Amino acid sequence: MGKILNQGRRWISHGNNVITLENAHTVTDYRAEVTINLPSSGGVTTRGPPHTQSMEPTVAVDTTSRLLVRLHGGFGFTSGGFIAAVSDITQRFDDVANTHTARTALTTARQELAGYSLNGFGFTSGGFDGGVNVGTTERFDDVINTHTARTDAFERRELTGYSLNGFGITSGGFRTAISGVVERFSDAANTHTARTALNTVRRELAGYSLNNFGFTSGGDTGAVSGVTEKFDDVANTHTTRTALNTARDRLTGYSLNGFGFTSGGDTGVNPVGNTERFNDVANTQTARANLILSRRTIAGYSLNGFGFTSGGFIAAVTDVTERFDDVANSNTNRANITGRDQLVGYANNEYFVNFITTER
Repeated sequence: MGKILNQGRRWISHGNNVITLENAHTVTDYRAEVTINLPSSGGVTTRGPPHTQSMEPTVAVDTTSRLLVRLHGGFGFTSGGFIAAVSDITQRFDDVANTHTARTALTTARQELAGYSLNGFGFTSGGFDGGVNVGTTERFDDVINTHTARTDAFERRELTGYSLNGFGITSGGFRTAISGVVERFSDAANTHTARTALNTVRRELAGYSLNNFGFTSGGDTGAVSGVTEKFDDVANTHTTRTALNTARDRLTGYSLNGFGFTSGGDTGVNPVGNTERFNDVANTQTARANLILSRRTIAGYSLNGFGFTSGGFIAAVTDVTERFDDVANSNTNRANITGRDQLVGYANNEYFVNFITTER
């Protein structure tokens, strides 16, 4: 083994991930290894849901200071929403088989809720139960097909959620007014902790995590917004980044291939199919292929190197699912879900890994 230049641990998800190295190499033919952490090696115990492919990560050197890491397998999920009434439906999507399968329903039916994945579980938080705003938080275990109540979040609807460095983050929303509340959920401690509020309060916004930071984009401030903010949980700060090219609310977001994506939504006039790719290094938003079907109040997640959007509303509730290929810059129809809007999507996809890079 050569000289070790970098070693550490990261949370990564199914599909394509980026690990930025603290110490840059002088060459691009250095050796890199990434392994899923095991309890015996002092890591975090992860849940191993059924997978459609091997859990072995593949690693590629991108630059002297960046690794591309891919985890195969896993499923996508949609939960809650609204049909003719508030929904408790949870469905599992297998992209290999191209099927949606019914799973145990949410304990509390909700619309306008947030969702994220964390350590092999899916989480739903907040929303509107048809009568009041709620902070209900549930943990979904796909292995045993159960939803378990966790400590409530701050009560609000039309919020967003994402996982970040082993925690769940919920941001924005609406209670009695538009909110900038940000909370960090620790599943180990079963606690929600207040973090610094958004710089720009928003409802109906999108959120995702990317390269150890959290991002929120778009939403409604009282008017349709394109605001994008980067959240640093270590410093507990929000920093303004380049706004969306097309201001939208009721959109969805996910991370993919080392970039952040926003898709769908409403400009305040009509549902749109706009998809934009955010590059945090260059601080740019770039238009990508529009959705085949323009929709608002949709669910989104990344899985196996693709982005997925499901459900939503056009002139009526829809059941459409589309797969976005960023390499080909194309959207492809996949099997339909049970038609719903105001639902949430997530993939059971966060795992703790060790990485090491060496140079001769």
